[in-house]
Amino acid sequence: MNLLSTALTLLPWTGFRAIFSALKGLRRLRGKSMQTLACREGLQWSLDLGQTIDLWIYLTGAFQRPSVDALLRLIRPGDVVLDIGANIGSHTLFIARAVGPAGQVHAFEPTPFAFQKLQRNLELNPLLSATTQAHQIELVAPGTPAPTSEIHSSWPLDPTSKVHPNHGGALMATTGARISTLDAFCSSHALPRVNVIKIDVDGHECNVLRGAQHLLQTQRPAIVLELCPCVFAAAPPHRFEDFIEMLVDLDYRLLDETHFQPLALDAARLRALIPPADGINAIAIPAEFPLAQLSKERL
Repeated sequence: MNLLSTALTLLPWTGFRAIFSALKGLRRLRGKSMQTLACREGLQWSLDLGQTIDLWIYLTGAFQRPSVDALLRLIRPGDVVLDIGANIGSHTLFIARAVGPAGQVHAFEPTPFAFQKLQRNLELNPLLSATTQAHQIELVAPGTPAPTSEIHSSWPLDPTSKVHPNHGGALMATTGARISTLDAFCSSHALPRVNVIKIDVDGHECNVLRGAQHLLQTQRPAIVLELCPCVFAAAPPHRFEDFIEMLVDLDYRLLDETHFQPLALDAARLRALIPPADGINAIAIPAEFPLAQLSKERL
């Protein structure tokens, strides 16, 4: 993680908003809008600097740098990788570059707000878009009749925006989205295998896993995911406890994504580790996964 990214990570939320306000004022003085094209770390981006994810990429080159690094340690050229909750492609583009021309990336984003931005960022990187397919699909549990009407996919920095009290996301409509289980998607697209999955769906993780039982039991992919108890439902079957129980039943174990040290597969102990209104990112790996595959030499 570079020094600026580290500093911003340690900065209080009010401090990050102050940076946004200062940048907005400076750009206004120069007659510039908050929409911009930028090249960061060899990737081309279309960014809205009034959005948290976009501004983070603009300032530091990547959003959630430890998750990007974890993915790069897991992915090999030629892999098939699924980005579930792709948003604007903040991880998708790094994943696509890592799998190379022999690999495949499937990115899922149900809200047109973020999906259109994902498509635009892929268009700006034609070598990566050649191996990446974007899908306006919500991945669901078997028997789900229709998409969720609204999903958090915008993280606005405007202090007047109506946002989630914990993670700061704004709900956006899923107009035009289709639904599928992950198992059905893999079958219909005849995926030869799935090596790595990234999941960041803000409390909808239980539905994704319930629709991916065959894939997780037979393909055994590594999973980069977010552990954020505060976004899960309070009642079964969508609680944080249900999510952790499913990982246990699938014989997965958890590692912290930075140092790759084991985390307890116990919801109560994880809750105690995670700040009440916050989350941590982690790696879920099958019990048989070779830890040597996470060597830093692969970054």
